Amino acid sequence: MDSSFTTEERLESLKAGMIGAIALGIGFGLFSLLHLLWRQTPLASSGFVPGYGVGLEGLVSGAIAMVSGFLFGATYRYIIRTDDNPHLKSGAIGAFGLIRGLSQADMGLLLHENRWLLVLLLGESMAMVAIAQVLLDWSIQQKWVRPFGISSQPSSPVSAPHAADP
Repeated sequence: MDSSFTTEERLESLKAGMIGAIALGIGFGLFSLLHLLWRQTPLASSGFVPGYGVGLEGLVSGAIAMVSGFLFGATYRYIIRTDDNPHLKSGAIGAFGLIRGLSQADMGLLLHENRWLLVLLLGESMAMVAIAQVLLDWSIQQKWVRPFGISSQPSSPVSAPHAADP
């Protein structure tokens, strides 16, 4: 039984997953910084205070974001393969962003959080996954990561047919 999931393919998926984890970690850090800056403004006294917790809560939230990014990166590589279909790319962003964002919204609803905050968290999740997609596409263009099914081994040369051959 021939399997396309060679050690080489698994290593490429690991690289894509690491890039996705780093990208969502960076996105999480940026949004956390924006939340901290928001808390410094007079508008924060209105009660609309987005933000992830600090300390252990923030570390766990960041780790969850990075695990989500890893899974997105590894899966994204298989989704796009060698296709240049924009619907596959946007669908992957939508699916992963919604899964992450809607799970946060679901928990927020259970805890009776501000509904606008939940919409903001959903948008942030979509943005973080979009950041990962941009970084993964760039990494593929730089040939740091190969799409699924593209071997690093050079293909054997195929002899060109001769004009005299019937």
